[in-house]
Amino acid sequence: MSVTKRYSDEELELFKIHIEQKKVKELENLSFLLGQIDDVKEAAADEADWQEDTSGSDLEMLYTMVNRHRKHLQDLENALIRIRQKSYGVCILSGELIDKRRLMAVPTTTKSLAAKNEAMLLQEKKEIRKTSSIKKSEPKTTTKVIRKTKPWVKPINFQDEEDELFMDDLLDGVDYNELETDMESNFDW
Repeated sequence: MSVTKRYSDEELELFKIHIEQKKVKELENLSFLLGQIDDVKEAAADEADWQEDTSGSDLEMLYTMVNRHRKHLQDLENALIRIRQKSYGVCILSGELIDKRRLMAVPTTTKSLAAKNEAMLLQEKKEIRKTSSIKKSEPKTTTKVIRKTKPWVKPINFQDEEDELFMDDLLDGVDYNELETDMESNFDW
């Protein structure tokens, strides 16, 4: 008969207290962020239209943060459920106990560090195999552009697009054959 490894009821109670403290802090942070959203909305309603872009990006950032905090709260609640079920601290990949220090640092974790690293390595190997199989099946096309330059023509390094556009305007309508003949007559070969 195999005995399932798990933390004792006393240890689970300590984890529960720790998680509940984290949950209180997370609720405070969430409440603060929701207040910030209300403040930004109020300020945007009072301000002129020119500030809509700024308040819109502020709101977007705040909503992103709110969503992260809500997800973290849900993860903490799931950890409390696992404590009630007495499965908290058991790695879902290996079945081994997760180190107490890891559980105190990341109370929402469901994987031991070793199992998490192993899973990441396996995922990386799968992705490498997937990309290498795609590369093998796709034909590879290479295009090379070769420009012939005359020995007397020096390349021009344009500083920005305006310089390039200015040069295009200057050279518009130039007969390049005539220009080459003029240039060749000026050199002693």
